[in-house]
Amino acid sequence: EIIGFLKNNGFKDICRQFQMETRLDSLVSDFVSTYDIKQVTDTNMLLDWIIPVANAFEAAASDSKKYLKLVENAFNKEKNSFEHFVLYSNNKPISSATLTIINDVARLDNVATVKELQNQGFGKQIISYSIERARNAAAKHIIFESSEAGINLYKKMGFVEINTSSIYSLSEIL
Repeated sequence: EIIGFLKNNGFKDICRQFQMETRLDSLVSDFVSTYDIKQVTDTNMLLDWIIPVANAFEAAASDSKKYLKLVENAFNKEKNSFEHFVLYSNNKPISSATLTIINDVARLDNVATVKELQNQGFGKQIISYSIERARNAAAKHIIFESSEAGINLYKKMGFVEINTSSIYSLSEIL
């Protein structure tokens, strides 16, 4: 019923999101870092972290600045539960990820690789690194949302799709 309302009022289905999850003990634990992956330790490093996010999600500069400001605000809170990671190749930020762990559940967000370097294993590296961090923090499950572009990688890594949702917009650009 709501889908019909949206379509009848000019909204377009602009993308699909896939909710994924798995038990961490069901994933192979064979992570070996072949790149320099660093945890963001200060707001200056967030400037590197945002580069792959903005590039991969094709965000306008103004939107990236707004999002970075939100992330900085959360990062600077005393009870910050986010861990942000940046994968570097030749000292350039290539991939980013954010990991949040509450009790025994880890949530992965902002997994991104700069567009020109996608499908070369960088995303798998930062995801595997994040999985190991979650395991080391005693998480038992990991959840996240994937775009259509990333779903095959996640499935190959052993994640299970548990739901699909659509994002609607009055224009094709958010």
